[in-house]
Amino acid sequence: MRRFSLTLAVFAIAVQLTAPALAFAHELQDVSRTDPDFTAMNSAVDAEIFSTENGLFRPNVPMTRAEVVKTALRAAGYIEIDRQKSSFTDVNPSDPLAPSIARAQALGILSSTATTFRPHDVATRVEALKIAFAS
Repeated sequence: MRRFSLTLAVFAIAVQLTAPALAFAHELQDVSRTDPDFTAMNSAVDAEIFSTENGLFRPNVPMTRAEVVKTALRAAGYIEIDRQKSSFTDVNPSDPLAPSIARAQALGILSSTATTFRPHDVATRVEALKIAFAS
């Protein structure tokens, strides 16, 4: 929990200190420069914490439980390992987010006793917080 909080704090400070000078490698097409979160969103994409599809961040689209896991692992600096498999019966090994789910389970971020994960369900705020603070 401390590692995630420290990582997030350092990232936020770095974004604030460099905001006027930033030139983004992937400027998002669906986020206006006047949006108060413009710098944070573009910085997260450039830092590869978030990935985009065709240059779109989709800031108002809810995240799935699997997307929250992948984002939390990236923010905390964990690397996904392709050969790991989770024990969740509803996680298809061919799903692009399966390695993130397996890694989070191996790290103890996700329960190792549950049989299902519901990866494509929309994450609630509580679920997102639990995953983020466990990372």
